[in-house]
Amino acid sequence: MRMAAPGIPGKWGWSQGRRWRGRGGDPLPGCSRGAPERAGTHAGVPVAAGPGRRSLTVHGAAHRHRAPPVPTRWESSPMTTIVMSPGYTGSEPGHWQSVLEASRPDVVRVQQRSWEHVDRQEWIAGVQRALDTIPADERIIMVGHSCGSVALAQWAHEHPRDERVAAFVLVTPADVDRPDRRPEIAEQRPLPHGPLPYPTHLVTSDDDPFLSPSRAEELAGDWAVDRHTVVSRGGHLATDDGRGRWPWMEDLVDSLVQRVSRE
Repeated sequence: MRMAAPGIPGKWGWSQGRRWRGRGGDPLPGCSRGAPERAGTHAGVPVAAGPGRRSLTVHGAAHRHRAPPVPTRWESSPMTTIVMSPGYTGSEPGHWQSVLEASRPDVVRVQQRSWEHVDRQEWIAGVQRALDTIPADERIIMVGHSCGSVALAQWAHEHPRDERVAAFVLVTPADVDRPDRRPEIAEQRPLPHGPLPYPTHLVTSDDDPFLSPSRAEELAGDWAVDRHTVVSRGGHLATDDGRGRWPWMEDLVDSLVQRVSRE
């Protein structure tokens, strides 16, 4: 059963291999090892009881609930780079990825040769080209949206041992395997199968036209993600769905940067 949660990132611990604790390691805050999550409230938001992998649903305006200020990367973690991977057609200036990129000096944007035609191997190569610009001694947080999330997951299966990569944030990966997919993204299929080799936070929506809730749950299990957040009535979590500046995502990225800086 999912748990309602405020729109702020949790303080996840890291276990050996840089995977977030809470699945086989120490329990997540507020959860006893092996015990179901308790019903109640957290930061004023109802919390439903439920066992198993921690899966969150952000209801209504909860994503506007801001965390206390977190020191930014350029204040405390000069060795961390965020790799931003846009989806089909790229992320326009008003998209949350572009807004986040414009607000920070630590972002490297994946540049695909064609944003209108999504080719599996070419987009994986585009991810690698971006990573090739980052020094070997830096840590990397990879943030994808839609087909950009798919490209990151596919890259991870082909490159499972990049020691620089500390975390993935995969937002509404497009289900390129579904029969009614857009023709322009058909050549990105198939979606990868099996656990992702890097700590992963999957963010989906309960009414995404390009990824059904049941398929999102399947991917969360198949990829063995460390955390799965489900946004209520979020659509594809794109500009047209009201995700220009996205404070929840800003807080999540800041939290991850600070976590990585303390490793």
